[in-house]
Amino acid sequence: MQIKSIYIYSKSGDIRTLDFALGQVNIITGEQGTGKSALIPIIEYCMGRKSPDIKLSQEIQDSIAWFAVLYQFDDMQLLVAKPPLGNSQSQSEAYLRIAPSVGVPSLEELVINSNDDAIRQEISQRLGIRHHVYPDESRTTEDYEVDISHARFFLFQDATIITSDRHLFHRQDDQFIPTTIKDSLPYFLGVYPTNYLSLINDKKRVAKELNKAQRQLEAARSNVQERVTRGERLIEEAKEVGLIDIDASYETDYDMFTLLASARNWRPENVLSLPDNRLPELQRRVRELYHQLDDVQFYIAQYQQYLADTNGYQSAVREQVNRLGTVSFFDDIDDENCPLCGNSIGDHLPSIQAIKRSLEKLESEANFAEHQRPELQAAIDQLRTDEADIKVSIQETEAAINGIFNSRQERVADKSLEDQTRHVVGRISYYIDITTTNFRGSEINDLESQVQKLTEQLEDIEKQLDPDQFEDAFFQIDGEIGDMMTQFAGELDVEYVNNNCWLDRRNLTVKIEHNKRVMSLRQIGSTGKNYLPYHIAALLALHSYFINHDRPVPGILVFDQPSSPYYPDDTYEDDKDRQQIRRIFRLLFQVAEQLSPNLQIIVLEHANEPEWHEALVEEPWRDGRALIPNHWFQ
Repeated sequence: MQIKSIYIYSKSGDIRTLDFALGQVNIITGEQGTGKSALIPIIEYCMGRKSPDIKLSQEIQDSIAWFAVLYQFDDMQLLVAKPPLGNSQSQSEAYLRIAPSVGVPSLEELVINSNDDAIRQEISQRLGIRHHVYPDESRTTEDYEVDISHARFFLFQDATIITSDRHLFHRQDDQFIPTTIKDSLPYFLGVYPTNYLSLINDKKRVAKELNKAQRQLEAARSNVQERVTRGERLIEEAKEVGLIDIDASYETDYDMFTLLASARNWRPENVLSLPDNRLPELQRRVRELYHQLDDVQFYIAQYQQYLADTNGYQSAVREQVNRLGTVSFFDDIDDENCPLCGNSIGDHLPSIQAIKRSLEKLESEANFAEHQRPELQAAIDQLRTDEADIKVSIQETEAAINGIFNSRQERVADKSLEDQTRHVVGRISYYIDITTTNFRGSEINDLESQVQKLTEQLEDIEKQLDPDQFEDAFFQIDGEIGDMMTQFAGELDVEYVNNNCWLDRRNLTVKIEHNKRVMSLRQIGSTGKNYLPYHIAALLALHSYFINHDRPVPGILVFDQPSSPYYPDDTYEDDKDRQQIRRIFRLLFQVAEQLSPNLQIIVLEHANEPEWHEALVEEPWRDGRALIPNHWFQ
């Protein structure tokens, strides 16, 4: 994607046209105040930005009806036109036309038929931008789709950025923009695998399915536990009326089911005898179990505290061992003289041997503490097992007590033993009819298998998305871009020529290595003359990488007044500055030719050199010539 033309419509129907050469350097030069710096925000505006700062006077903007940019894709043209902001802070409505050859629409043809969202989506799809950013859990930012608006940061270098020592990228000084650049740059560099987006979508889908399966499994287990508890209570009720022997026991779901099935075979002619009163014994048992649980939980807490204290003590001892360990450097030195200066040490200082004895004692204590840790952890694990067993016993005993109370409540209601037995048998029969012999059934087994499978799938996806997996890619990319930056900076005769430089992605700046010292832009000088060459080198290297690796970034690079530090007021300070400007433009032409036809460089300048004339978009904006003709607003 490159810029074919820029059109500006007056309210009277006049059209100001700027036509650009594709895949080449395009230069617009002119005096200050002729509207050159307005072109970057106009281009941004017609890329779907709703509130650009178009640097034109209100009088001039009042004469304008539409801004329009014609973008050229491989086999298609896309025209975006938007009315001026006027008195509004933002404007998102637009006119959009797509065709193999759009032509220049008349003022009457321009009607609102689209908006910024649709424009960004259309351009992004045609570029092939497909990525989703999921900020980490430490940030409150919501996830978002990457689109052309995130690529714009790498397309423009306006006059305030190109000479900055603090910022490297377009709008980097705006709030939240640095974080957005850091989030999207790895995608545009191609760090992530081609299936990254599908992996992200798979992660969301599998996580959703796993959450659902876990809820279903939890509900199924809860249902099973409810069935078991009801069965236990029925057995105790059956024991209370003599349907089941008081000493009968069960280990499995099947045993419980069999025991209840036998009780259902009771007939009225069968003579039953009431069992002895078991309630006091069960109540005593449950009290003992609760006391045991209190004791176990107390010891767990004590052991855990002791383990924590041991870890802290061991850490402190190891620190002292490390401090005293340096005494081994002086094994061959006597105790009488200082090993550094050779003077007599004196009796008031400990000897090296004494220090060694202290070191040996500390190491022994540290080793003892280290040996205790596994034993303590094993003891805690056993106590945890005991705690779980006691809780199960409490649950079973309380179920037995509840069963007895249920049975006795029916006796209080003046029911005969036979009536009460009939009632218990009826409840057992209903329970057996609705319950399988295997309480767990195949449902829980299937759900457990499903949860296990989904868990493994999610772990595999997260492993593929682990940021550590991308470090090798980052390393190679940083090296390739850094090599090009070093080469380009060298051709611009920077102060630290032939010193390695690279893009610092974390801090969004350039780093330079000099005499084994790493410096940022702010440390290499005090003027724009020091910073500007590195800006140009960094942006040219980035776009060279984008193009060489077929990344979905428009092949557009706009520099606003790269000569400003050397040619501030239509005059050069000295011939050295003029030579540096020529180096800059020579490099721009060189890189554009090397990458032709994939990179279009647009330079907005107030300097004017004869060797640039073939690249001029039109005659220099001087002597009344400007972006907006005078007769539009006069």
